Amino acid sequence: MKTAVSGTCSAPSGLYREYEHAVLALRFCGDNARLSRYGSLGVFRLLSEIRDRPALEQYYDDVLGKLAVLGAEKRADYLKTLELYLDNDGRVAAAALENSTHRNTVNYRIRKIREILGVDINSAETRYSLRTALYIRELLEKTK
Repeated sequence: MKTAVSGTCSAPSGLYREYEHAVLALRFCGDNARLSRYGSLGVFRLLSEIRDRPALEQYYDDVLGKLAVLGAEKRADYLKTLELYLDNDGRVAAAALENSTHRNTVNYRIRKIREILGVDINSAETRYSLRTALYIRELLEKTK
């Protein structure tokens, strides 16, 4: 059984909000985890407060939507590679190791992502936008 913990509220009017927080924490509870706390969701806490789902979808589409030219399976592989690449601060070898792929595969995919999106992935602002879009994607998938 999995358990989710939200914050506390001081008035009955805040109960529903804390219930929503607990539900979100439950959705982010890992496969092997039995407990998830809303307070530990990081950026997902902030993004979940954006009630305008179409605005989140539009941001994702504006930043990563061009990758739709790839087939679904290939797009998923490229997005996973991009996520690991960004999480490892652009270190190809670390991303390859985590993804169980060869470093040439990571280099190729990152090069293709750059070409398709037409972005400079070395720019801090671009990396921030890409990572935010990936967070939004994960949030949207978990809150369908």
